[in-house]
Amino acid sequence: MQRNQSVEILQVHQALIERCRGLLSAEKRNINKPLHTALHTRYEVNEELVESVKRAVPGRIVVSNADPLQSVAEGKGLREAEAGNETQFVITTKDSNGKQCYDENDQVIVKVETVRRGTEAYHHE
Repeated sequence: MQRNQSVEILQVHQALIERCRGLLSAEKRNINKPLHTALHTRYEVNEELVESVKRAVPGRIVVSNADPLQSVAEGKGLREAEAGNETQFVITTKDSNGKQCYDENDQVIVKVETVRRGTEAYHHE
């Protein structure tokens, strides 16, 4: 048997070329198609909040004569307090000269420490 290999090679070659052309054209068709649905985003300004921030006062400076280093806490409740029970003590605010003073804007922060519960902070204005 004698085979004409040149013809067979050309036929296979032609089939490969056609297959490659098909793949290339298929690839070109899919290039512009996204693989997933695109999400579009935008930023919306909360105008109501922006206006309230523009009108807001971020804080204030409070001037007081009370000097925390001169102020004192006194009373039986500081020495004989029991966890879970009410106790009383008096805090006297004083100025830098040690003279008793009071202003309604003054703030006093009291930290109560117990052996069982650690530290609890109470805030009084």
